[in-house]
Amino acid sequence: MTTASRLAALGLGVGMITVAPAFAGATKWCGGSGGDKRLTLSCASGELIGGVGGTGASFLDDLRIACATPDPHGLFHPSGDWKSGPRHIVAEGSGLCDGGRALTGLSTRAGIYVDRVSHGACGPCVDGACHRQVGVEFTVNAGGGNDNAGHECDLNCPDGQGAYSIEIRYGAWIDAIKLHCRKP
Repeated sequence: MTTASRLAALGLGVGMITVAPAFAGATKWCGGSGGDKRLTLSCASGELIGGVGGTGASFLDDLRIACATPDPHGLFHPSGDWKSGPRHIVAEGSGLCDGGRALTGLSTRAGIYVDRVSHGACGPCVDGACHRQVGVEFTVNAGGGNDNAGHECDLNCPDGQGAYSIEIRYGAWIDAIKLHCRKP
C-alpha cells in the first residue's frame, strides 16, 4: 500500500499534505538592522553556491554568486554564470570553490553596514551532506574599509549543509546578509 493509499484510508487526502524543503537551515544576519529592501540571490534546486564576488568603496555595495551543479560523482562545478545583487556592479573581488566543493560559509566584517566580505569557506558534499574543511577557502576581499572595519562576523551553514542562496537587506549600501543552506 502506498503512502497516498494509507492516507486516503485514514480519510486524509493527499491535497492536505504540505511539503517543506527537507533539512533547510539559515545562518544569522551579519550587519546592521537597517535596509528597507530585500533581495535573495538563489541557486536552482539541486545546485549550491560555488563562488562569491563583491565590490564596494566605503562599504559593500554589491554582491554576486556563481551557482554550482553536481556531476554524476556528486562533485560541484560552478557554471561560470554569475547572479548579481542590487547594483549590478562588476565585482572587484571574487573567488570560486575548487575541487568539486561548495560554499559552506562566509567571513565578513560588519557594523551598521556590511563593510567587506573577506573569505569563502568550501567543503566537499558527498553521501548527501556537505562537510566543512578547515583551511579550504578562497579570498573574496571585496568591499570598503580595511581589515579593522566593523567587527568580524562569520556565516556558517549548519553541519551537513551547503549554501544555496544569500539574502541581502539593503538601502544605500548592503546593510546585512545571511546564508540559506540545505543538504545537497
